[in-house]
Amino acid sequence: MDFEEYRLGGRERYAEFVEAVRQILAASVKAAGLKPHAITGRAKDVVSLEKKLRDNNISFDSAIDEALKDLAGARIVFLTNRQVDAFRNSGIIHGNFEILNVNEHHPVPGTETATRLFDSTNICVRLKPERAALPEYADFADFKCEIQVQTLLNHAWAEMSHDTSYKGPDLRHVDQDQLKRIDERLDQVMTEHLLQAGHDFDKIARDFDLLVRADRDFEPTVATIAGSASNNALSEALDTINDVVLPRVTDRAGRFLELIPSIVDAVERTRGTGPENVEVEYGGFPGESGEDVARKALSVIDRHRYCDPQVTFDTLVRLHLASQNGERRVWLDFGRNFSENSIDVFRTHGPIVQRIVVDGFAAMAPERIAGASDLAVVMLQKVLSSEVTGVAQGDFNQINFKMGSIPPGDDMRRVRADAIAVLARLLDAARDDAARFAIIDALHEACRVPHNGAGEAIRILVMNDAADVAALWRRIAPTAGLEVRRRMQVDALHVHHWYHALPAHMAGNADLVAAQQRLVTELLSLKNELDADPDFVIYKTLIGHDSVHPTAWDGQHFDHVAADQWRQASRPGILAEIDDERADEWIARVRRYLAEPMGISDHRPLVDFTRAMATAHSGVAERMLHAMDEVLSVLLVSLLEGLDAAGCVDAAVQAANRLTSEGRFLFELGYWLADRKVPDPNLLAKIAERARELVDSRGVVSTLNSAGKRYGNAPDPTLISDVLMPGIEYITNAKIPGWTRDAWWVAHGGILGGLNEAQCRRVLRSFVDVKRVSHDTELVLAKVASTFPQLVLDFFEERIRRGRDDDSERVDPVPYHLNELRGPLSRHSGMMLRAARRMHDFKPSLHRFYGGRLVAKVFPTLEPALASALSAIITNGGRDDFNFVIETLRPYEGVEAVYPLVMELVDRIDEGDAMLGRISIVLGETGVVSGEFGRVEAEAEQRDRLLPYLTDPRPKVAAFAKAQIRAISQSMAQEQRRATREHEQAMRDWG
Repeated sequence: MDFEEYRLGGRERYAEFVEAVRQILAASVKAAGLKPHAITGRAKDVVSLEKKLRDNNISFDSAIDEALKDLAGARIVFLTNRQVDAFRNSGIIHGNFEILNVNEHHPVPGTETATRLFDSTNICVRLKPERAALPEYADFADFKCEIQVQTLLNHAWAEMSHDTSYKGPDLRHVDQDQLKRIDERLDQVMTEHLLQAGHDFDKIARDFDLLVRADRDFEPTVATIAGSASNNALSEALDTINDVVLPRVTDRAGRFLELIPSIVDAVERTRGTGPENVEVEYGGFPGESGEDVARKALSVIDRHRYCDPQVTFDTLVRLHLASQNGERRVWLDFGRNFSENSIDVFRTHGPIVQRIVVDGFAAMAPERIAGASDLAVVMLQKVLSSEVTGVAQGDFNQINFKMGSIPPGDDMRRVRADAIAVLARLLDAARDDAARFAIIDALHEACRVPHNGAGEAIRILVMNDAADVAALWRRIAPTAGLEVRRRMQVDALHVHHWYHALPAHMAGNADLVAAQQRLVTELLSLKNELDADPDFVIYKTLIGHDSVHPTAWDGQHFDHVAADQWRQASRPGILAEIDDERADEWIARVRRYLAEPMGISDHRPLVDFTRAMATAHSGVAERMLHAMDEVLSVLLVSLLEGLDAAGCVDAAVQAANRLTSEGRFLFELGYWLADRKVPDPNLLAKIAERARELVDSRGVVSTLNSAGKRYGNAPDPTLISDVLMPGIEYITNAKIPGWTRDAWWVAHGGILGGLNEAQCRRVLRSFVDVKRVSHDTELVLAKVASTFPQLVLDFFEERIRRGRDDDSERVDPVPYHLNELRGPLSRHSGMMLRAARRMHDFKPSLHRFYGGRLVAKVFPTLEPALASALSAIITNGGRDDFNFVIETLRPYEGVEAVYPLVMELVDRIDEGDAMLGRISIVLGETGVVSGEFGRVEAEAEQRDRLLPYLTDPRPKVAAFAKAQIRAISQSMAQEQRRATREHEQAMRDWG
């Protein structure tokens, strides 16, 4: 249709087409429940069309319906941005029309659109063939229509701008600067008023919708909480009551207190239930469990904890008492948070919460507080903190933490004293040392001043409380276990370190000096009473990495050198008390010491002492070896090492042979042989064989580690033939792929360098099924790759194939990070690509996570050798080769080095080929972005990298670059709009 045809009758036909489009839109939005402000349309005015043709140098005799896309125009206008987004996401346009083009109008900072404030989505469409085939639409089969989607505010501004700027009169005599100032004022109105009003309208509409929803959902939500047995329904109802209903009801605190019984009942009736399956169209997935319901209930209680703190405390204790496992941790964590000294609560109500907590536990009957003892300890520990904390909202994306110290008044003094009394009661009733340790830690909190400093009044309060704690420890010390006493002494030393000397400027405060002297007196009395027990002194000398040495109280509290010297100096005296006649007495003492609850590192001084004891008293060492059991096993290696050092090699070997025959402690024996000065490969092979016979996997791995270390010191082929390879065979059959974690010396000891290709293949096969290629596994792979790189590539190929054989547990065939393998594999780019091609052909759709990722991790910067090899594939290959290159480039996340290769691909592919879309994805990969506008910034980089290709001499490349730049610009506009709206709404919600 040319201009004359349009003028004489074509415009009327287009007007009919516009009305048809308008009717389709109206029916569709009504069916979708959307409420536009207006749906309008027009066929382009003849006068306007004539001007546009002239301005764009389009011939009047040409097919103007092909040259222009807006002969027909429809506009759908909504009141808010949220309504616009709902329409865009509804699928109405896609469902009713064939989309020819989409043009997103939104300013993007840093681009040529930054000053173009017009905001609209313009979609060029035509009727779908099935609709155009209907008689009533047949006349419009080839017609195009541009549909504009925008808000009323943007529509008003666009209309004003259209009449004054875009389509203004041809002014010849007036001052043009005045017209320019009008345009500037128009932009100012948009920036300062209309944009902000649009975001405010969104906030108003959202708040109104939530208000309506809160009122509508109140009764059904309360009913669900009160009576539903469905975990999923209860979780959803608790979220609704917490996030939607309670924040908007009258008398929020009162409503919450009315709901508490129902919330508690919901937790109790779902307690212990597993996830409730959720059925969807394509199957099902696990839903919410009883523990999830408890967490949702906690969220409601936590948000309203101060509505009535007494009710909160009573509810917490009730729910905690009957809870188990994961749910118990939920209430323990909440107990800690609830008992914290809140700066805001203290400012208005003082220690009201702390008073409730202390009085609540103090009033409990013995059997009740016994069941809640763990909760009492963690809550009272928080009560005894001398700090108050709080959170102050800065702006919408900033939180300021507030810290201070408790008010040192009589109320706080009594609360802390009562809390200490309750903990003392719990300490007396504690049934095991684990409970005692927790209580001691809680009491230790009463001895600390605030981290941000403290005034003299706080110091007096804390030091007096610390003196009470020291007196309590002194009272229970005579009946306490050795490790409990040792830890009390360590804690006491820390307190002494804090307060043993007052700053000079505080020396004039008599009350402060009196409190400090009382505290130091109590601490030293505790220290003296503990050290008066010779058994305790020996115990702390031999047990504990942080035991208190005698001179620690003189000022250098934590001098580790002095502590080591004290242990060394104490050793001869203890050794002098040991001889063959008292061997059984000594063994009994050691058993008693090792039975105390302690960490692994606390054994170290006793291990070192035992080595010296075995050297000095070989007979006692042999007696201990004959008495060896699980309790003494921590000392086995040091006993054997001591005998070796004493020259009693035969005794050590005889004991090792006996234990090997008995099949006991093979792990420890393998560990001993790893560092033994005199190599004994035959004994190591014997231990390894016995471990395999008894299916003692720890023993097998220990001998592997020992063989690896021994080989590094003195290469012996029997370590490979008699220990390593039989052990590898065992591990492979026993399916223990994680063995490399514990056999560290296999990778570091050089033993892999002594293997031939077949043996290396067997080693790799032993851990091919490991779920994750960890660093220790990669070390083994790197050692093999330095000699046999193809084996390592075969290893990853096998993992990829096996990963598809068993989907019961997720396997990550190729690690996300590679460090050690990069060097040895990067020297073989050709071999690497051939292996990657086999991986691709096995599962093309996952290649970017498998073979492609492996290539990218070995060649992270797309090194020239690899780029050259990929270029050769493109030049000489076909579509299958192109697919391989595309999927291999995807893991590079759009780095600049992929662009030349991508353009080579573009030049080899026909225009319109679907493969070009997949190439676009290669360039669009960005990896993780940060910040609200991180995606926009990443896309801006992509666009800048494409700009040089607009003038590329290859026509296909230039056309592709132009299309990509347009698509990226559209995406940037859409993403900028989305991110801006989220940012603005966050400001209005939290600002």
